[in-house]
Amino acid sequence: MSFREKNGKIFSMGLLQYREVDWDDLGGDAQPPTMSWREFLAWCSAVLVVFALILFFLPLRDLLLSPGELAAKYPRSYAWLNRCDTSCERDVNIDYLALQRQCSGLVALYSDDRQPRLLSWRLAVDDRASALGCEGFPHELRAIHSSVVQVEQNRGPLLEQARWEREQNMLDAQAQTVTRYEQSLAEGDLLQFVSRIVQDPSDPGIVTLTTAPAWDRLPASQRAQIQDVLWQKWALIHSPTEPEQSRIILNAQE
Repeated sequence: MSFREKNGKIFSMGLLQYREVDWDDLGGDAQPPTMSWREFLAWCSAVLVVFALILFFLPLRDLLLSPGELAAKYPRSYAWLNRCDTSCERDVNIDYLALQRQCSGLVALYSDDRQPRLLSWRLAVDDRASALGCEGFPHELRAIHSSVVQVEQNRGPLLEQARWEREQNMLDAQAQTVTRYEQSLAEGDLLQFVSRIVQDPSDPGIVTLTTAPAWDRLPASQRAQIQDVLWQKWALIHSPTEPEQSRIILNAQE
């Protein structure tokens, strides 16, 4: 066979192979892979297992139980608890109330308005006093709610007054600290370099010092030394055990 024949044969074979290409289907409309029955059954089994675990850990069957059956299944810590439910029980020191056996003491505890969870507190005290047969107990549930609402309304101004007093005490303490600092600077003959001292209200560890004209007449080398002394005196007064919490800021006089 000649080279031409060989080339022609090769060309013809290549042409045949070239013509075997289906130009109507170039892979653009590829069909999505289908799921086999085995894979489908595996997915169904996984879903059933997850659903069974949810049913096992979530007590959905408890919704069908009566109150008596629920009480038997989930007994309370103390049998005398009645209107104080599980949420109320978490808010109150039930063990402390269980030790109370005197009606006079329970009456005083019921009237204690300082409890943070007052409604839960009064429900629990009422349950305890009722179990002991104390006179005047149990109170009506509506009366308990009304008394708690009244206390909360009266408590608002008292809390605001207490907050104002705390702020005033803090300001007084800061003023005393600044006064001590001024006295310390005066004793060290350093007050001549400071015309004003202001403590930061948001961070009491910081004081802003407004420099006096005498500060501007100091050489730069002496300024660095005196600035270090000003900081040391402030740290000894404000936070002697933790001096890193004390800072001073020098502002030039306008």
